[in-house]
Amino acid sequence: MSNISSLLSVLGFGMSTTYLSALLLRLSGGFCNFTFGCLKSMIGESMDLPTQALALGYLSLSWGFGTILGPSLGGALAQPCQAYGSGFPLCKPGQLFETRPFLLPCLSAAFISFLALQSSIFLMKETLPSKLANKYARLGQTDEEQGSSTHEGKAVKTSEAGSELSDLSAAPAKKPSRQVRRGDSAEEMHSAEPGKWSSVAATIDELSPMAGTVGIELVQTLVTMSASQSTEPSIEQAPTAAVVPSGQQDNLQDAISASGSSQADQDAQMHESDSEHAVLLADSKELQSHGPSEQKQSRQEAAAVDRQRVWYKERQVQLTILGYGSIAFLYNFVDELTPLFAAAPPAIGGVGLLASQLAVPLVFCGVVLMWYAIYGYPWFQRNYGAGFSCRVGLLVTAPTVLLIPVAHYFSWSVVAAQLALCVILGLKSMGAANAFSGSMILVNNASPKHAFGKVNGCGQMVASFVRAIGPAGAGLVWGGTAQLQLAGKQFMPFAVVTAVALLTQLLYVFVKLPVPDK
Repeated sequence: MSNISSLLSVLGFGMSTTYLSALLLRLSGGFCNFTFGCLKSMIGESMDLPTQALALGYLSLSWGFGTILGPSLGGALAQPCQAYGSGFPLCKPGQLFETRPFLLPCLSAAFISFLALQSSIFLMKETLPSKLANKYARLGQTDEEQGSSTHEGKAVKTSEAGSELSDLSAAPAKKPSRQVRRGDSAEEMHSAEPGKWSSVAATIDELSPMAGTVGIELVQTLVTMSASQSTEPSIEQAPTAAVVPSGQQDNLQDAISASGSSQADQDAQMHESDSEHAVLLADSKELQSHGPSEQKQSRQEAAAVDRQRVWYKERQVQLTILGYGSIAFLYNFVDELTPLFAAAPPAIGGVGLLASQLAVPLVFCGVVLMWYAIYGYPWFQRNYGAGFSCRVGLLVTAPTVLLIPVAHYFSWSVVAAQLALCVILGLKSMGAANAFSGSMILVNNASPKHAFGKVNGCGQMVASFVRAIGPAGAGLVWGGTAQLQLAGKQFMPFAVVTAVALLTQLLYVFVKLPVPDK
């Protein structure tokens, strides 16, 4: 729906001939566009926290790429008849591009929306938990029907695994009554006396680590011995029992000597083996006690508890949405304020850059954003968590935006002013990546699983509202301060952004989530 809305609204915008029609079409396009909220919801529904950080990095990458490509493509295609002359197609008097000078860039945007629509239809998979639960329930029923009529594939493996678990739980966790000790002769190893080698099968697993030293042939010989002794032999049967060849007896004794330097070491190894056997037996009983039906019931109970949570009444959800909206406001405000400051004449505290000259630091800012979003932020979030990353981003932003007006003092040289803005805006981009990505992860972390869409939709509504008032607020504040007769007045509008960043950072101190954010 969002891609269809964008496609139709941008086409209508390009065809508009009056300001009112253009305004209504843009309003309808924004009102029906849920792309960003849907993406954040899908990320929260389908990924763990480290993967969310990487996914949001790719989202920032695409955003940075769009901020570079979008203005370039729009500027190159807008008003083609004026830019390229009447020889350009459909630029004769009365023709389409002559009467609709902004239609061509809108057609390009509509084509991009069309490609996004195709990818969402044919490539994107549903992540909504309720839809997935119904799908898996149907698949489970199909597998059950197949399992009742065939003994192939997974059904056979499942039944065999169940049988092994049953055998393991039924077998007594009996300690072998005697270990192999140094000095044991072949006659002692094959003695029929109970308590010696009558339970060779029980000790095969403990002898298997010796295979690399003794040789696999010897271990296989012991396995053959255990298989041949299906019943405990009597004294008379002892002479006919399988024996270890004399040439391998010395090897066995050497391996036993190398396996432990003292009797205490061997007893410790035996105790460890008993412990592992007990843990394995406990695990098997635990697995048996939680069959598919019990696991399904457990998941259903967890989902029922999650559905009882009223998302808009939870304090942590409220705080994370408010924090996300505040971050959207401050970065939108400074993004609108920076071009006004850069284009203003130096006499009123600006830099006096042309639009083409300002493009250099803006492009550099987009490149830094793309690099940091892929390589910097995921590492930061993985090691320090989303909450800490968000607060660090805000703390970096607070002083950085106050450095932007310093470029006024380099207005004597275009290159010097551009270099100063490149460094400052690059730092701001890294702070923005931390703050934005961290705040979006925290919104998903605070939200009940069944309400990802509602919570992200509410967050996006708040962000859209502050983005609507941000440009107007930036223009009013800059225009008001420009009329003051004060030295350093260009710092005053940026001080507003610094104050909002510090207050937002303070707000995130009170965000305490039950789930770890790294």
